[in-house]
Amino acid sequence: GSHDIPYVGDPVALLTGGTYLNYHSQAFTGGQLRGQIVASNELPTTRYANLSIRGVAGAGDQVLIGGLSISGTEPVRTLITAKGPSLAAFGVTGAAVNPRLELYDSAGRLIAFNEDVGAIPAGSELALIPGVPVNPLECALVVVLPPGNYTAHVSASSSSGVALLEINDLRSLGIAGIT
Repeated sequence: GSHDIPYVGDPVALLTGGTYLNYHSQAFTGGQLRGQIVASNELPTTRYANLSIRGVAGAGDQVLIGGLSISGTEPVRTLITAKGPSLAAFGVTGAAVNPRLELYDSAGRLIAFNEDVGAIPAGSELALIPGVPVNPLECALVVVLPPGNYTAHVSASSSSGVALLEINDLRSLGIAGIT
């Protein structure tokens, strides 16, 4: 399990990047991981909470595209989802039957994709995050994005339909162990 260990070192060293964290395991008693702790210069006001786009997603030119810009100097842990079948419960007619989600960087390179998130195992990280699709044919990506520009593309190869693209800054959820 996880334990909170109070920091008893020099607070100036902690805030100026002069503090390191060492993790020791039974396999590597001399230290398995070591990392430098750097104070964040990010402000909560620079965070986005949720970006949502609803539109038609299909094949070819019928791709629903949403843009995302990560500003600042730090990477952002992000949940990106594409929903279709579950929209019917909210009165949406003609929902996409089986959406596909692709994430591209500013150079147009495909950096992540998902089609069919499947059944989410109880107790898994995805099960703890609000907004993850409950329909196994919908899509979810949890990615850490460095500052830059990205586009999320939602398509549906079988037939076009209404889809919902959502992009969430996981830091804004405030869930322990996820941010």
